[in-house]
Amino acid sequence: MTETTEKAEAKANDLGRPQANRCQPAKVRKVAGIAQFIINLVLQVFGSASAIIFGVWAVKSFNVANAANDLSNTVLGMATTANSLGPVGNQLSLLSLCILNSASLGVQYSL
Repeated sequence: MTETTEKAEAKANDLGRPQANRCQPAKVRKVAGIAQFIINLVLQVFGSASAIIFGVWAVKSFNVANAANDLSNTVLGMATTANSLGPVGNQLSLLSLCILNSASLGVQYSL
């Protein structure tokens, strides 16, 4: 039996793994498993937090976009009204110019 044990130790030494360190890979696997669990937990917490934050942000940005759309519709209505009043303003300015020029020439208009 001692001969078999010596052969096993020699084989372990030949592979570069001393017999005293045979338990070390199990410890490394255990530490790696714990580290993987912690990393997984942290990523899940950050993922959930970012989903909540961006979900709230999306609702707020949608409400702001609707308010901006309503404001742009109001401005468009005002611009349309101003555009339709443009020809009337042009006619009034031409009429006032004609009245001023005729007053300087001594001609009177009766409206």
